[in-house]
Amino acid sequence: MKIENIYKPYFVINNMNSKKVVAGVMIFSVVLVSISLISAGWFSDLFSFGDDGDLEGELPTTHGKEVNLTIASAPQAPEIVFISDLGYAETAPAPADPNRTLLEGSSVQRDFEFHVWSVAGVEALPGTSVAVTDANALLTLRDVINAPNRERKSSGADPNAVTCVYDRDAVAPAGAIPAYVGQQCRVYRCSVAMQYYDDYGADASENWEVRAYVMDNYNTEEGYKTDGIMIDNAQAIPLRVTYFNRLDSSNLVPVGGAMEFGTVAYGPQTTQPADAGGIYPLTMRNTGNSAINPITVNGTNIPGISDNTKYILASWFSVSEASFNPCVGTALVNNVFVDSGMAQINNGPGASGDLRTCLTDVEATASIQSYSTTEPVNGKAWVINSDFVAPA
Repeated sequence: MKIENIYKPYFVINNMNSKKVVAGVMIFSVVLVSISLISAGWFSDLFSFGDDGDLEGELPTTHGKEVNLTIASAPQAPEIVFISDLGYAETAPAPADPNRTLLEGSSVQRDFEFHVWSVAGVEALPGTSVAVTDANALLTLRDVINAPNRERKSSGADPNAVTCVYDRDAVAPAGAIPAYVGQQCRVYRCSVAMQYYDDYGADASENWEVRAYVMDNYNTEEGYKTDGIMIDNAQAIPLRVTYFNRLDSSNLVPVGGAMEFGTVAYGPQTTQPADAGGIYPLTMRNTGNSAINPITVNGTNIPGISDNTKYILASWFSVSEASFNPCVGTALVNNVFVDSGMAQINNGPGASGDLRTCLTDVEATASIQSYSTTEPVNGKAWVINSDFVAPA
């Protein structure tokens, strides 16, 4: 018996459905292949970026590079090339210029400007990208002749001072350091509070040296720092000296009111006015920059209010500086200036001296009544006079 044909496949393919069968066979083959690939892990490996080896040749690669350079020297320092006189003047103001006058008993603002040049241009200087402060722009006036050599600064640490400000960019004027005349500079304006007692000078003795300081945006500097140390660069800092006029001024405290002796008895005595509300002793204040010496008193006989032919005589009074006993001081003389004996009052903050007076006697020629210098016919106010001299 032949059995080789028992297992032979037998297909009957209908021509009508042959295309559908072939398509089905192809779809089935793709599915089998896909399943085979998935099971082998190929699909996941194709889209996996977990391994470093898989990235090679697929993404850009970055490369590091070191950089070296050397700055050979510090930036060139700025140069202060011009400093003005009072009121921004390029040349010295006249002696009668109002800017040379101080204000009695108070402070007054006086103005200056200075020009700064930089090899890096004006933008390397404070004023636009960097604000102007006391730390990078400063103007100082120093009395270089008279002790105690006072200083006035344009910084906030100085009473009533005003900080320097950036004003403009302009070419250096004719009075600047010659090498920089016509060069573009940055201009700073500064105000300094001068005090009434600051020392005076004259054309032949200009005593206030005007000193400028600047620090550029690279922290290089020139000029006089707050501690007085001078930093001078390629060109010598320009010199500017000026002066203020003499100011003779004083006032008496209190300005008004009377010395009240009250009720007194006949005979020798040591009667001083009552100190009512701080009106005695009298205080003479120096409100200028010269010295007061001497201080003299002109006392007149004091008429009676009821009978103005009777007087308390000026010679019955004596005067002295407050630190001494006025009752043994200088006797007054009717309608004559006599030296009070007060010491010289030099210029300075709060400089003053006190004056005392004493009634030493009342004689029988005076009648019983009230007496006053305000009596309208024969009364005359006493005068305290201050003369002015150069400070000691």
